[in-house]
Amino acid sequence: MKRIGYLLSIFIITFNTSCKLSEQIIPDSISQSQTLDSKESIKNEIEKIANKLIKAKYNIGLVVAVFHNNETNIYTYGYADKSKKKLMNENTIIGIGSNTKMLVNSVGLILEEKGIIDFDETIGEILPKSLEYKDEDVRNITLRELTLHSSGLPRDPNNRKTKKSFFRYLFTGKNIYGHIDTEYMYNYLTHLELNKKNIEDATYSNIGSGLLAYLFTLKTGKSLNELLEEYLFQPLHMESTTLTLPKSNKYLATGYVGDFPPLMKQNKPLKNWQWSDMMIGTGGAYSTAKDLIKITKAHLSLSNTYLDSILTKSHETHTHEDGLFYTMAWQVKEFKDYKIRIHYKYGVIAGFSSYVGINTKTNDAIIVLKNNFNWKDEIGHNILLKLGINK
Repeated sequence: MKRIGYLLSIFIITFNTSCKLSEQIIPDSISQSQTLDSKESIKNEIEKIANKLIKAKYNIGLVVAVFHNNETNIYTYGYADKSKKKLMNENTIIGIGSNTKMLVNSVGLILEEKGIIDFDETIGEILPKSLEYKDEDVRNITLRELTLHSSGLPRDPNNRKTKKSFFRYLFTGKNIYGHIDTEYMYNYLTHLELNKKNIEDATYSNIGSGLLAYLFTLKTGKSLNELLEEYLFQPLHMESTTLTLPKSNKYLATGYVGDFPPLMKQNKPLKNWQWSDMMIGTGGAYSTAKDLIKITKAHLSLSNTYLDSILTKSHETHTHEDGLFYTMAWQVKEFKDYKIRIHYKYGVIAGFSSYVGINTKTNDAIIVLKNNFNWKDEIGHNILLKLGINK
């Protein structure tokens, strides 16, 4: 039992640290000769990295989309389903994990613009008035604080039920958040004593993001999928993005074990996660590289829709955590040596990984979708930096 407890403690520490930041692999330095501009040089660089990852069996398959010089190109490698020999293609659907948060927060900006929500409204004003809070600071958490990860809520509940769920995940890959439904969240919030920080400090919070999306549904009387469809997917023609798992969709990839779960055999198929209404907004979306390029173009004011002027509000940084900054939709990493700032999100879920990144100065964007659960990404930051240097 002591050994099991020790393993669980190590796992939770590792999981919390990794999930917060992930690991974006970049060269120690980038010379003038390594910069990318032509379509051929971009393709060759991505192909070199992708083939290395597949040869090392670190990834089963990858889809990479690059928006550069106002042109989109999509590159595919490996298998969407290895046992069926089904190849990756530009229409392959992947679970995008925490990039769901970017979609949800984008909807939040639109709802605010339309006067439907106020980011300074508190959860106590939206949740049932019958809830009695042990800590009034919890009642006074605002939508803005949830969006910017500055609410003081932890990454995940630190209690026995959550630890049990983490432990099960080690051996099965099953949903870590499957137990967090509306009743659980209400009970958790009313008994929580908040660890309030400086308003400019952030603590990445999955439960905070799930709660934020749920509050949007309470304010509008619509499901989260309905909100995303109405305000994002339809205007941007994101036809393959959904919160509803496409059970028999021929384009849905199979997800596989990567470097997580740590006690399962690498490249073993994993079942997709099922979500409660309370937590689906933290990681429940599925999408394609082709669709995700469309929303990055809106964030770069290049979609030719009404969203362009709204989503630019997501560029400004507000809070920070361990060298990262948070905006109303993104995390931001600053590379001072190259005078480049990358707005990005990295998501991992079940057997999938996703990277979405933009350079707001050069109007470049890159999407990396993989059907392995891997914390490390060697493509996203790497390519965006090489596209942006000296521009």
